[in-house]
Amino acid sequence: MSLRKRKGVKKRMVDSKKILIISYHFAPQNKIGAVRMTKLAKYLSRLGYKVTVLCSAGREELRDPTLVRDLEELHDVHVIREWNLIRDRKERAAVAQHGQAPADPPKLRRRTGGFVYRFLRTLYLALDQLSDASFYRRGFREIMSTNRRFDVVLSSYGPLSNHRIARRLKEEGIARQWIADFRDEVALPFRWQAGMARRYVRKVGEQADGVNAVSRGVLQVLGFQDRGKCIPNGFDREDLERLRSLSLPGSPLIRFAHCGKLYSGKQNLTPLLTILSKFLREGLLQPGEAQVLYAGDGGAVMAAQALTAGVEQMVYDLGMLDRGQSLSLQRQADVLLIALWNSQERIGVLSGKLLEYMMMEKAVICCVPGEVPGSEIKRVMEEIGLGFCWEQARAESDTPALEGYLREMISRARQGRVMGPTVNAAAVERYAYSQIAREFSEWIEKKGR
Repeated sequence: MSLRKRKGVKKRMVDSKKILIISYHFAPQNKIGAVRMTKLAKYLSRLGYKVTVLCSAGREELRDPTLVRDLEELHDVHVIREWNLIRDRKERAAVAQHGQAPADPPKLRRRTGGFVYRFLRTLYLALDQLSDASFYRRGFREIMSTNRRFDVVLSSYGPLSNHRIARRLKEEGIARQWIADFRDEVALPFRWQAGMARRYVRKVGEQADGVNAVSRGVLQVLGFQDRGKCIPNGFDREDLERLRSLSLPGSPLIRFAHCGKLYSGKQNLTPLLTILSKFLREGLLQPGEAQVLYAGDGGAVMAAQALTAGVEQMVYDLGMLDRGQSLSLQRQADVLLIALWNSQERIGVLSGKLLEYMMMEKAVICCVPGEVPGSEIKRVMEEIGLGFCWEQARAESDTPALEGYLREMISRARQGRVMGPTVNAAAVERYAYSQIAREFSEWIEKKGR
């Protein structure tokens, strides 16, 4: 099938503009940060852009099978293996002992909060920043060695090196136009680097031709709310092709699933779990009738929250899944869960996982701790009609409302009727990556005038 006909994507020629995309995380890395730029590269290519990509080889062996397929459409990808002492030493040791590289990335295991841990963590973060500097140097040399010129360079933070390479390419006249993309706010690991982070953001704002971010909240935190453009993450229905079903435990009446990392102290599903515990005590649910499946590397956080709510027997930790397996889990679940936060320190958080959930046509329940009401994710969920969003700032009204929502859901499940969302289809389609790529293209054209 031709690209012109696939999924209703129309090929719109843009005078074959040459665009360079700089993204440390890119296909086939099994990183959520790799998805956004890989999808944009694929769909911008379909719109007629000549796409060149500069990315890293990544730091782990796990590959995203859905992004592997996307990569087949991109024929000019420059992969940089930057210097990384920890990764390289681990790999050399593994090859020497077993004849193969390790499947998992090196992790710093916290045993105590004492001096040794703080020293090792500081060393690890310092080496990570040296690795980022290596990517900057090698990446810049790689592009210069091609002897090419580009109409547009699109760089996506983080790490810091992505925008630094783009800025230098524009200064050298290699790229005529620079668009700076932010997947997240700029954060550096050490307190003494706060001024450096502010200067970095200011310079990007002064020198880039256009700035965009994944959410209004990120734009506000960066100080670009008046001049920046919000271009969110999205979903790609082509990812649902060729998925294989997972073998899941039991046959519960209702199955909840959470996919992605849980950060201790920020993300909390306890409000939902506490209500499920109440239903068990009341007899509305019998043991084994409800199941909460967790996929990610925050299993200990999930287990602690389940223990607090008294539903530890209900929760199953599936560990790390590749993105194809994660999508299969979402398809097989009845209800999809997400946990974010909305506080004075961090507002406007909008997870890419929610946007991925949109194409599943399943009910979504979100828990948002924090003292600030009216979170961006609640606004999006209400706009689309995607499910229920509980906010701690409105717990007095949201907790009984969530309980009522779950009671109705369980009642329908007993009647064999899964409680799905009644969505605003037009609003959902705005988050399809094919549409987001068109929006990016219009943004590029506007800034290039």
